[in-house]
Amino acid sequence: MKGNGTQLLRAYHQEGTSRTIIFETMGSKGDKWQVADIPIGRIYGQFNIVIGARKSYTAKADIAIDDIRLVSCDIPQPPTSGSCSSNEYK
Repeated sequence: MKGNGTQLLRAYHQEGTSRTIIFETMGSKGDKWQVADIPIGRIYGQFNIVIGARKSYTAKADIAIDDIRLVSCDIPQPPTSGSCSSNEYK
């Protein structure tokens, strides 16, 4: 996000018609790539990540997004030792 006309970048978590803002940044961030980690937690169904941006049409501005990754999406495996603590399901 670079330039005087850079206004807003948002990411939303969307399930059905319900959208929740999970990330937002505003204004120019210079000419270097910025990293953002956005934890969304475990989601038990279909969902979309929607990305929206807003910039001025009267001033120079660039907004780019690259290298989107979803990590740690696997269901956790049960303990291999066979023993659970008192508050875990056996």
